[in-house]
Amino acid sequence: MKDKYYTPEIEELHPNFEYEFKSYGQGFVKTEVSETGGFFEGEKRVKYLDKEDIESLGFVHLINKSIKNHSNAFILKKSHLLYNLNYVYSENIVRIDLESLNYFEENHNYLFQGIIKNKSELKKLLKQLGV
Repeated sequence: MKDKYYTPEIEELHPNFEYEFKSYGQGFVKTEVSETGGFFEGEKRVKYLDKEDIESLGFVHLINKSIKNHSNAFILKKSHLLYNLNYVYSENIVRIDLESLNYFEENHNYLFQGIIKNKSELKKLLKQLGV
């Protein structure tokens, strides 16, 4: 099992990037980078992408298609489209496929496969893919 948090690189930061900073007397406090580029000084950490993050974006966890402690399968249904997301925890690899539920349209399309380390990155990717 890997650590739950990591220290973000400066290249990862963008508006709405979610992270936590150490506030003396309060421990770690959740916040995000503002549109104007505000970023708290001091110790920072970001939570690695997990099941709860993916579900918070509307995906449903498929228990029977998941491999315990290795990867999880999720789906998101929008209109006549079905998005399949598989996440390999140990390597932070996300794969997203699209299936049409319409008989007259192409049935299966590969959209993305790559490393997604946190919820902010996944939100940005989903927006780019038009999900």
